[in-house]
Amino acid sequence: MRLRHLTGFVVCASIAAVLVGCSQNSTSPSPTSPPAPPAHIYVAVCASVCGGTGPTSVTAYDALGNFISLAGGFPGIKGANGIAYASSNRQLYVADCGTCYATGATTVLAFDLFGNAVSLAPSAFAGLKEPGITYVPADNELYVADFQLNKIFVFDLQGNPVAVAGSFAGLNGPYAMAYASTTNHLYVANYSANTVSVFDLQGNPVAVTGTFPGLSGPAGMAFAPSNGLLYVTNKTASTITVYDLNGNLVPLTGTFPGLSSPIGLAYDPDNSLLYVPNLASITVYNLDGTAHAVSGPWTGASVPIGITVVP
Repeated sequence: MRLRHLTGFVVCASIAAVLVGCSQNSTSPSPTSPPAPPAHIYVAVCASVCGGTGPTSVTAYDALGNFISLAGGFPGIKGANGIAYASSNRQLYVADCGTCYATGATTVLAFDLFGNAVSLAPSAFAGLKEPGITYVPADNELYVADFQLNKIFVFDLQGNPVAVAGSFAGLNGPYAMAYASTTNHLYVANYSANTVSVFDLQGNPVAVTGTFPGLSGPAGMAFAPSNGLLYVTNKTASTITVYDLNGNLVPLTGTFPGLSSPIGLAYDPDNSLLYVPNLASITVYNLDGTAHAVSGPWTGASVPIGITVVP
């Protein structure tokens, strides 16, 4: 989903150790946990290429919104357009739409959690024009929705294309996606049609009984396994609508106050919270739609366009 600065506002433009056994006289080593991540929240910021301030990049925060400086600096980003965290290799993948802003190539870049660039396969993530991205742990692959091409690409974590049996048919301005672990289905928001398409991980359509009513520029999606609900940010209406996995609208106690052109959306499994990038801010909510106060000012989140949580 590309953004463009227009008359003072930013608007949608087209939009992973094997433990060896020991002898009878030895002690088996205990498995070690991975080190704690340096940050909890990572935000893809469009920043100056979208009319904001500072370089387009990734900014990092603790769970309260306090800025964390990372030594790597996330080099080479030309037009941040989305971000995903792959838990199997503990890497971040940034959808980079340089051609959207005439600042460079369009691709996906990989980084470690300290912001250092990670090498990928030759010709990695080829063929993209305007990408959004999500990681699916069930098959350890990245799904990239291309807004311009009305297409979903599937790649391994090195950026090599992965063939699937289906074609992800019927898309119209896809950008935001969410993987529902309970059904093993991929939900895709069609920004241009105000609809949600449901597929298995091979790209075959999945029928649901509901119609996902109330969508208006759906630009962010997240599935909360703790309650089994799907949350969708509506950029045009500055709302969040909530559904069961059959597409039926689910009323909540709260109304998600304070939204302003929300784009991305991330679920925090550690704290059962939702983090939402708005046009000029990041807001945090409980799963019932009520606001959740945090003390941090989210310094550096200029025109945030994607967000991911690293548990």
